[in-house]
Amino acid sequence: MNAKALAWSLAVGFGLAASGGVARAAAIAGVVTSDGVGVPGVRVEARCEGHSWEVTSGEHGVFRLSGLPVGACRVTAALPGFLPVSAGLDAREGRTLRVELALEAARFAETVEVLGTAPREGLAASEMSESVGHEMSEVLTRMPGMAKLRKGGVAQDVVMRGYQGENLNVLVDGVKVYGACPNNMDPPAFHTDASEVERVEVGKGPFDVRNGGSLGGVVNIVTRRPHDGFSLQPTLTLDSQGLVQPTVTAGNATERLWWQAGLSHRQGTPYRDGNGDRFTEGAGYRASEVDSDAFRIGAGWARFGGEPLDGHDLEVYVAHQEADHVLYPYLQMDGITDDTDRLNLTYKARPEGRLLQAVRVHGYYTRVDHFMTDELRTSGEGKPRPYSMASQAETQSAGARVEADLGVVTVGVEAVRREWEVATRMAGMSYMPQHSVPGVQVDSGGAYADLRRQLSSTLLLAAGARVDRVSSRADEALAPTSLYWAYHSTRQTSATDTLPSGNLRLVWTPTASVELSMGVGHTERVPDPQERYFGLKRSGADWVGDPELRPARNTGTSLAGRWQGRDVIVTGSLFYDTVEDYITVYDQARVNQTAGVMNAKARSYANVDAEVWGGEASASLVLSDRLMLSGDISVVRGRKTPRPDKGILSEDLAEIPPAAGRLALRYERGPLFGEVEGVFAARQDQVDSELGESPTPGWAVANLRAGRRFGQLNLTVAVYNLFNHQYTEHLSHLRDPVRSGTRVAEPGRTGALQLAYTF
Repeated sequence: MNAKALAWSLAVGFGLAASGGVARAAAIAGVVTSDGVGVPGVRVEARCEGHSWEVTSGEHGVFRLSGLPVGACRVTAALPGFLPVSAGLDAREGRTLRVELALEAARFAETVEVLGTAPREGLAASEMSESVGHEMSEVLTRMPGMAKLRKGGVAQDVVMRGYQGENLNVLVDGVKVYGACPNNMDPPAFHTDASEVERVEVGKGPFDVRNGGSLGGVVNIVTRRPHDGFSLQPTLTLDSQGLVQPTVTAGNATERLWWQAGLSHRQGTPYRDGNGDRFTEGAGYRASEVDSDAFRIGAGWARFGGEPLDGHDLEVYVAHQEADHVLYPYLQMDGITDDTDRLNLTYKARPEGRLLQAVRVHGYYTRVDHFMTDELRTSGEGKPRPYSMASQAETQSAGARVEADLGVVTVGVEAVRREWEVATRMAGMSYMPQHSVPGVQVDSGGAYADLRRQLSSTLLLAAGARVDRVSSRADEALAPTSLYWAYHSTRQTSATDTLPSGNLRLVWTPTASVELSMGVGHTERVPDPQERYFGLKRSGADWVGDPELRPARNTGTSLAGRWQGRDVIVTGSLFYDTVEDYITVYDQARVNQTAGVMNAKARSYANVDAEVWGGEASASLVLSDRLMLSGDISVVRGRKTPRPDKGILSEDLAEIPPAAGRLALRYERGPLFGEVEGVFAARQDQVDSELGESPTPGWAVANLRAGRRFGQLNLTVAVYNLFNHQYTEHLSHLRDPVRSGTRVAEPGRTGALQLAYTF
């Protein structure tokens, strides 16, 4: 189905909906928000003259209730994890009343603003549960400006406005979980299970000072909290491509104590694309593996907390994940094991003083143990060992943050230690271990202040400042200094950087319907241990970091607006980022004859100046009590300044997503919903040919979703890629040094089903 046909189909639906309206006595239109962000999936009930009417909020939290009797009505919004909020209204004949219902977190433990004063968007649990069978990175693509980088059936990278990897902070409850694989097999979002997630907060641009190094923005995954009383929810998710995912969660909360726990298992076979081919076909897998499991992932997590004294909370959160036999046709190896441990300890208090309003102490520890080989590929056949190459990767991080609210200012300090080591063995090197990431230790300490002050009834000032001191050090006994010297004329194994960041934003709300904001922000991020200290001798071309890389520094500006009409919300934003010393991949010629270094070139990393700009727009229109129309579009462009001295001549930044959009028509009637959705992307021909990128054509697909509540049972079904279109997203390309050469097509037509029962 092409984009024009899809647009006509939805336009016909729009026309039928608009023409099918019947005049009602009175109506209420409004929006449900939490911390200024519209919240979809909230049950909104109006009680008038002893009768009730119920709808569910849609995109941006908008809703409409029609056919109400004239007189006094009370409207209530309720969502698990938040306190119900109500408003009394006087419904009048022939008029539509407007109301905004602002939800507040049900527990003090949930009120921490991880993103501070940064502009934010978000996804609620309801949106994620409707994306049946999709993992976190895929669900996030429903937001404008967000994209994914597919490597196989799971573990896709999150991409925001063209920023990914180390250029983007992906957090879990405010903690950065580092993957262990240098090829980014295990990105941060992969280390959380969908059963853990309550919501996702997204802050775009260099406006976050509470989390250091957020060059392009921040994604914070907020895990679930228990609600009042006991709950038990088993869930089963299946799809036609072989996914089987049973989960169970349970919890209980009283006035002083609470706990929540969950278990999950995911297993699936390689999906088929629009041509009917498995993603393992033609990707160099052994015949025995083409129809094997694509992934097997088990996870368990638990949260325990209590309020021993009034105004004091203590909480412990632990999680463990084991991922076995994960196929990555996009890369040269597959995941054999990937074990993750996460531990969070939090203490929160509300003192009685007028100045000191809250204190938060957060300690955390994460560990990832990852083993990958090519033993499932034909490249591993006929070798002395079951594989021709393998890497054992281990990483761990520990940190603590202390934060206090002092009137309109939040201040905090943070200290983090990260350790990372990777040992690689290759048949061509007689399986001698190469410490490709040579036991790198990164220590950072930072202090910050975040201000939010109402200058007048219509003007808000938000500002923040932060400074970090970061020291990076590779183990001198393991560091491949001969490679550093051969390609960069240095044997340096340590560096210390000072990273300042700050932002200033003004938010003007001249009326209840209009909000305008503008801001400027600056942030910096230290080069990753891989970018500075990696070293691997390979056949044909080596792979080496540059110990003298400088931190990347982004100064960005943004303009954003929001308008709310009676039955419509329109939002838009424009941004322009100037990134000095952006870190890019390039081919580096050998500059020094060095014993043991035989190749004439290597893949390495260089600083270049870059610019990234674009914008997003979205709209939600309530057509009636039961019909909603929503859509969005996003555009991003990236350029870099050539460096002929490094052989970098292309002006196009690599891995920039094309213009993309979404259009959806949704039907709601009490416990029943249905949605038809069109998703499209334009052709991308602005590519970095020096890194092997090639243009990709545009595409458009249609998806269907529907669901119904039967008492305590929720049934949700979906059909993705309804017309079985064969297509490949632009970000399926990955430059050397880690690509296999295989471009992974998207799944063909896929039916999915989810059953969830709440006791």
